[in-house]
Amino acid sequence: MKDIKKVIINAIGEDLDEASFIPLVSGNGIDDYKPISNTTEIDILPLRNTVLFPGVIMPITVGRKSSLKLIRENHKKGNLIGCVAQRDKNVDAPKFEDLHEVGTTANILKILEMPDGNTTVIVQGKQTFQLNSIIEDKKGYLTGIISPRKSNLKYEKNPSKKFKALIEAIKDLAMRIIRMSGNVQQDVLFALKNIEGNGYIVNFIAANVGLEKDDRQTILEIEDLEERASELLKKLSTMSQMLEIKSSIQSQAMENIDK
Repeated sequence: MKDIKKVIINAIGEDLDEASFIPLVSGNGIDDYKPISNTTEIDILPLRNTVLFPGVIMPITVGRKSSLKLIRENHKKGNLIGCVAQRDKNVDAPKFEDLHEVGTTANILKILEMPDGNTTVIVQGKQTFQLNSIIEDKKGYLTGIISPRKSNLKYEKNPSKKFKALIEAIKDLAMRIIRMSGNVQQDVLFALKNIEGNGYIVNFIAANVGLEKDDRQTILEIEDLEERASELLKKLSTMSQMLEIKSSIQSQAMENIDK
């Protein structure tokens, strides 16, 4: 993980040392492009085991020849792409029915040829969309018909006391989970303490604390930010409880060994 962080830092051109690397969410990342407002065509990148959220910058390892072609052609043209999670990561040639129906448009920041021979693409999520259908064409990769989904910003402009408390509870629980996991990610902790914007915080935490893919997809599909945050808190609470049980079992096992 450390090696890819260094490569990404150099590739994006950020003047950051490794301790302050944020894999992360950009405060102005969703607003620096023209959002989709009508039904339109977009090339679709199927994601095997991850979910991209608006604002989040994410490295994705690309292995399929069709996906490599899609990435290179759209990067050259400066086009946005549509990132959609697969229902089953083991499907090699996904069709419409193999994909979730909610995805995220993305800007391709950089294509990296890694030392191990793999290709990693750095993308930044922009806007959620509804995948309506897949077009059969001769490009060699998937193209979809998508529609924009609603964006609710009222919690950004004038958050209630209840919503502020919800966000603080999410941040506290996320930091607790990261510390309990046994592999403290200092960059994630740094980001949690410094990110501004309620929507970005929710998206960043959902993407980075180790939730299962299906849980992340469930959260992505919730349009209302308060409902999305509430669902995230439920998922984090369950995850925290499981980590506590695991820690308790491990402690008891060690005590038995000592005896």
